[in-house]
Amino acid sequence: QYFADILLTYGDYWNSVMQVPAQTVTIGYPYLSKMAEKAQRTITVNPNQILILSQSTIASKAVELAAKVAAAFPRHKIVFKLHPGEDISGSQYKPLYSKPSIEVVGYADVYPLVAQSTIVVGYGTTVVAEAVIFPDKRIFCGEPDVVPRGIGGYFTNPDDLIEQIRNPQSGLSTIRSEELWEPAWRERLDAF
Repeated sequence: QYFADILLTYGDYWNSVMQVPAQTVTIGYPYLSKMAEKAQRTITVNPNQILILSQSTIASKAVELAAKVAAAFPRHKIVFKLHPGEDISGSQYKPLYSKPSIEVVGYADVYPLVAQSTIVVGYGTTVVAEAVIFPDKRIFCGEPDVVPRGIGGYFTNPDDLIEQIRNPQSGLSTIRSEELWEPAWRERLDAF
């Protein structure tokens, strides 16, 4: 049985929820921090863009969700982002190709897509927690037991999500991004 003596983490939140036989030291998440800083300088937010994050384990649910959200919000652009493990030519995504307001995206960096969107929707993906670092995002998760409490809103089905999206106060984070993603990673790493 082997385990590290010291475990470096992204933020204090992760230290509080882990049960490991090691000392935890918060460092931060350099790549995510850099991408968020860059996005704030270079990317324009589309106030009518909704990002829906897919995963192979929930692909059929995500496709149904995207189609219903697109029908409910016909003036919005829906970006349907596949997980890197999903094949863009998969037959389960074909119903989305005929919808003019939906763009299916395969291999692309997800963080610019998060930065461009005002609403981020996912199930059990870490991207919904990572989206907290990008300012003014409304975040919705379909699997609340796998992401930190307070990242945004939680939905049970497409109709529930649509109702929540219609409420401009729904989906706002109550957790501070610094709790999840320590921004002073350079200083922390140097001090380590």
